Amino acid sequence: MQERRWEDDERGHGVGHAGRLRPGAEELLAAMTRPDWVAEEPELHLSPHLRAWLEHNDVFKLNGAHVDDAGAFILELTWNGRAGDIGGARAAAFELLGQVAESATYVRQRRGDERVVFEVATGMVGEDSHFAPHGHVIVFDVRGAL
Repeated sequence: MQERRWEDDERGHGVGHAGRLRPGAEELLAAMTRPDWVAEEPELHLSPHLRAWLEHNDVFKLNGAHVDDAGAFILELTWNGRAGDIGGARAAAFELLGQVAESATYVRQRRGDERVVFEVATGMVGEDSHFAPHGHVIVFDVRGAL
């Protein structure tokens, strides 16, 4: 028997594949690996939008923000919602991300020591913009959601 995909899964398998999304995913992946694709000064370009959302929504407390050596914008957050509400924290993280997300976005949620981390690459690729292709790496390091 195949592994269950959720508590009451009786099928053990899906109904199709997502291959039609592959070209767009590969386009973003190719952009992400280009030298100098990550834009400079995310604290100037992204922070005002993220902070404005945080000021008007009380689901996260901003504990700190910094740019790491690779240019990623790291936000240290505390989840003010119900402990264990991973779905709520994920929904809020996606809403926060929506303030700065560009036309192509990758998000990966990971669990760490007493935290949930959302790793994001978002940017303009291909013919999405009249600007040169560029992107951002953003990390939401969320405490209190587990």
